Order: sequence, then structure tokens, then C-alpha cells
Amino acid sequence: MFYLLLKTFIQATMMPLNKSKQCFDFVLSRSIFHWRKRWT
Repeated sequence: MFYLLLKTFIQATMMPLNKSKQCFDFVLSRSIFHWRKRWT
């Protein structure tokens, strides 16, 4: 179930334009940075 969800998620991120992907990567990296900052 989780693998299927992950596969769909990867496909969803690969399909949009490069600009959308860069924006998504930026938001993702920011949220990861904040998450790590909160827990360390």
C-alpha cells in the first residue's frame, strides 16, 4: 500500500514542468529544514 502511494507520488512529481518541480523541491527542502531544526 505504502509502496503504491510512493510510486504515485513520484510519478506526480515527475509529470509537472521543471519550474513546478523546482518550486516543490524548494518547499520540501524548507519544510525538512524546519522539521530538523525543531527536533534537534
